[in-house]
Formats: sequence, structure tokens, C-alpha cells
Amino acid sequence: MNANKTSSLFATPTLNTTISSASMGEEITDYKRFALPRPKEADGAVKGVVMRTDAFGNLITNFRPEDLPKSALSGGSIKLQVGNQSVTRLVDTFARGNNGEPIAYVGSSGYIEIAVNKGNAARTLGLGRGTPVVLMK
Repeated sequence: MNANKTSSLFATPTLNTTISSASMGEEITDYKRFALPRPKEADGAVKGVVMRTDAFGNLITNFRPEDLPKSALSGGSIKLQVGNQSVTRLVDTFARGNNGEPIAYVGSSGYIEIAVNKGNAARTLGLGRGTPVVLMK
């Protein structure tokens, strides 16, 4: 392949600036914002849910750090029941979890996530979206 053919394979498309945004349709002004479900206190515990699973199999819950007891944030000990699985450690990095151990951590989205060090939590634990999460205080 010569240099001319190679460079044409990676050509950058140009933006056509003659198209007005009005030609793309009417502006949407009555859109709805959906509130994410918040954990709720009931029966001496805080009940939440797994909202989704990310591409690595981590379970993203609807708990935020402010929903956790201060002792969990400072000491790392937590009592979470995720479906039929117990999670007892809140860690700051995956390396702090033992191989195959379910751990909790604060994810980049600001929610508490459940992971398995060097594994896929959704597959390993057999859990996914909609799984109940219970925080014992």
C-alpha cells in the first residue's frame, strides 16, 4: 500500500457548517428528568437496590457514601447484604480485596459499587440489576 492510499484510509471527516440546528427538528422543552431511587430506612436497616452492572461486572448500587455509617467510611467495616451475598469490607482500592472476595468501594460515579477482586462480581455472585441491597446499621 502506498502512502497516498494509507493516508486516505485515515482521513478526518469535515463538519458541514451549512446545516442549521433548526433543520434537525423541533427543540424539546418538555423533557422529563428521572430521579434515581434512593435507599430507604425500614426495619432497622437501609434498603436499596443494584441499579446496574458495568462493563467489568461491578454492581452499582443506589447507595452513596453519605448513606453509610461514619464507622464504615473511617474503618472499612460494613454490613451489606446484596441478594444472598454478604459484603463486609469497604475498601479504597481493588488491591485491598482478597481474590474472589466481594468488596464494596466508592465508584467513579459516586455510588457504592460491589466488586470481586480479579473477577466479575455479577457473574461470580450471580447477581444483577434489581437485586436488593440491605445495609445493616
